[in-house]
Amino acid sequence: MTFAAWLNAGDTANIGDGDFLPPYNDVLLGYWDKLELRLYNLRHNLSLDGQPLNLPLYATPVDPKTLQRQQAGGDGTGSSPAGGQGSVQGWRYPLLVERARSAVSLLTQFGNSLQTTLEHQDNEKMTLLLQTQQQAILKQQHDIQQNNLKGLQHSLTALQASRDGATLRQKHYSDLINGGLSAAEIAGLTLRSTAMITNGVATGLLIAGGIANAVPNVFGLANGGSEWGAPLIGSGQATQVGAGIQDQSAGISEVTAGYQRRQEEWALQRDIADNEITQLDAQIQSLQEQITMAQKQITLSETEQANAQAIYDLQTTRFTGQALYNWMAGRLSALYYQMYDSTLPICLQAKAALVQELGEKESDSLFQVPVWNDLWQGLLAGEGLSSELQKLDAIWLARGGIGLEAIRTVSLDTLFGTGTLSENINKVLNGETVSPSGGVTLALTGDIFQATLDLSQLGLDNSYNLGNEKKRRIKRIAVTLPTLLGPYQDLEATLAMGAEIAALSHGVNDGGRFVTDFNDSRFLPFEGRDATTGTLELNIFHAGKEGTQHELVANLSDIIVHLNYIIRDA
Repeated sequence: MTFAAWLNAGDTANIGDGDFLPPYNDVLLGYWDKLELRLYNLRHNLSLDGQPLNLPLYATPVDPKTLQRQQAGGDGTGSSPAGGQGSVQGWRYPLLVERARSAVSLLTQFGNSLQTTLEHQDNEKMTLLLQTQQQAILKQQHDIQQNNLKGLQHSLTALQASRDGATLRQKHYSDLINGGLSAAEIAGLTLRSTAMITNGVATGLLIAGGIANAVPNVFGLANGGSEWGAPLIGSGQATQVGAGIQDQSAGISEVTAGYQRRQEEWALQRDIADNEITQLDAQIQSLQEQITMAQKQITLSETEQANAQAIYDLQTTRFTGQALYNWMAGRLSALYYQMYDSTLPICLQAKAALVQELGEKESDSLFQVPVWNDLWQGLLAGEGLSSELQKLDAIWLARGGIGLEAIRTVSLDTLFGTGTLSENINKVLNGETVSPSGGVTLALTGDIFQATLDLSQLGLDNSYNLGNEKKRRIKRIAVTLPTLLGPYQDLEATLAMGAEIAALSHGVNDGGRFVTDFNDSRFLPFEGRDATTGTLELNIFHAGKEGTQHELVANLSDIIVHLNYIIRDA
């Protein structure tokens, strides 16, 4: 039965004091809460203080006596380095150790700040106080900003009035354009057209009259009565009337053109008014934003005035009681431990990166002795971690530059004993089963072509006649796929070793990186692994008969593995 269940059960026969229950024991309740929190952390792969655990799957259990000794030494229950290992995250030792140094430096600064707070409590709270004159300056700035806001508001009123005028002009010219010609103008054009038609009729009558006058009007033995000039006179009058008609037509054209020019002028004035409205809208929007910014500046000024007044009140009252300094020391102590708790994993990552890169067992004893002492609030923890990092640097300088750099180029066609590699690949693509040979296995799983290489078959454990006393670690693995590739054609393949995978895209000395840089801050794919053991697996996707890379795989003449490795003392 838990304490809470027992308390709710009301079994108070032996603990009662008359009709009253004893008061709650806050310390005891705190123990229950602490136990519940620690059980939750352990059940969710967290340390007792809530940090993620990075333990190997079959790690050796921690000795309870070791924890007891750490507790007796002032290390606490949650500051054990969790087996002395951290996650590498793919970064090399030089980068991680610099990050660790920065974190340790910051941790040391926190420790110095805590020590300074404990020693000089009065001086730390008064270094950022403002002087009394600052309030007067802030008030003047506030008045200037108020006047600036009023000026902006007046400018906004003027711009809005200008916009109203431009809108009125735009509406006036738009109404004139949409209204077209007036009734009087239309009537004038109609009368001009009617007069022109009437003149045309008169022209026909004059020509007919002239022709009629030329016909004789006396008949008998003698002819007479004809006017031979009448046709010419009629033609002249008809020509004169025709000239009048053309003049009237020209007048109508001029009037119509004048109306068109006038409408174009109205359209121009309307467009000018539209542009003015657009410009004024932009100016109004800009001015409104300036007004908003001025209002925010006024609000900021008022906030600064309030802050300055608060600081001034603090300066005048000079509150430096013991409770305030106790709170400061407690708060800094909590932050200091949190900083230590986040710095230690970075140091362990640097240690793990060193082990991965050099395989040094000399670093196993580092970061094992607790550097945090609860009795003295963890002071000098940063200096302790800095000392351990310095030891890591000593190992790096002593062993980092020692080693033989070697390259092994492996042809799977040479290793495969039965037939050529190309023939066996095509058998696999056709659904046949090919037996492994020379440590090389070929298979087709779905539409994925797989080629695996057992590194133990390469005989690297005795390369350069150095024997097993040397350790061979992979520096870089790349693959070349001799096949037919079209212009600008890439491939989709992966190279895997254990849980680590690299993507291959071009297949020519391809190591899974855009640019191979041996000085990169990140580990290269498979770097640091044992070069004498393990299985290297090449997967080429879409290699089935209907796959986009079927022909690419079918045309493979060989698979070449470029293995860069370093030989060091075991």
